[in-house]
Amino acid sequence: TPQNNTNSYNWMLLYEETFDNASLDTDVWYTCPNGWQRHHGHELQYYLDENILIKDGILHLTAKQETGTYEIRDYDASGKALTNTRRFDYSSAWIQTRDKYQYGKFEVRCKVPKGRGFWPAFWFFGSHNEIDVFEFRGDQPRRPQLNIHYWCTQKTRIDSSSTPRKRIDYSKDFHTYSLEWDDCKIVFRIDDDIVRTDYKYKTENGELVTNKQQLTTGNYWQNPLFPDEEVSLILNLAISQERGGIRRAHAPNDNTLFPASFEIDYVKIYQRVQMK
Repeated sequence: TPQNNTNSYNWMLLYEETFDNASLDTDVWYTCPNGWQRHHGHELQYYLDENILIKDGILHLTAKQETGTYEIRDYDASGKALTNTRRFDYSSAWIQTRDKYQYGKFEVRCKVPKGRGFWPAFWFFGSHNEIDVFEFRGDQPRRPQLNIHYWCTQKTRIDSSSTPRKRIDYSKDFHTYSLEWDDCKIVFRIDDDIVRTDYKYKTENGELVTNKQQLTTGNYWQNPLFPDEEVSLILNLAISQERGGIRRAHAPNDNTLFPASFEIDYVKIYQRVQMK
């Protein structure tokens, strides 16, 4: 199958973070020093840098059940910034790379928290492309969700989602998740096993194009979801309350244990090196 051609090149390590220092390298990572609320999916948390902790070589993005009143920024119809305050009952943590990337191999070894309301994710975002290497609903730790989203406008998007059927409780131990992305395909892996592959081009006969050398004369179908821009790498732990568009369907309950952490052992970023 076309998946057998995913390793036609080598990877050169471009960046590695093993969290051996006491604090996060903020020259590489953007955080939320002044706090931040994300307007998405009716999330319940406020992101704070104090919820980022490195201990024994592990980065902890920690969610806490705590009440606080923080500034949030909205915009009026003319685009003018409006600063208000709002009460939050949860706090958590978010990091993203200052640099943006298009193509490469991106690998994270991590352990996700278990519990209703938790929403950990390893993902990428640009101006209109989103790639979710994984996101978990905390009460479904056996079901990593792998997604590609294309935001056509601010309010509309097209999506492609899948859930590997390995039936492992991923919250019980550390696992390695990676994305290999070149100009023709995206390969998702969990513990080095391919769990999803998306292709940019398909021939008129329905054959998948695994490298650009196969593009000759003729017409090709192009996948409208295939990412075409530079994106930032993001790791975060949200507190969600919505599932399937239903408010409160995934909100934390009495069985959700706080504090809880999304634990990250390392992040590695590779650049493609073509084999001779």
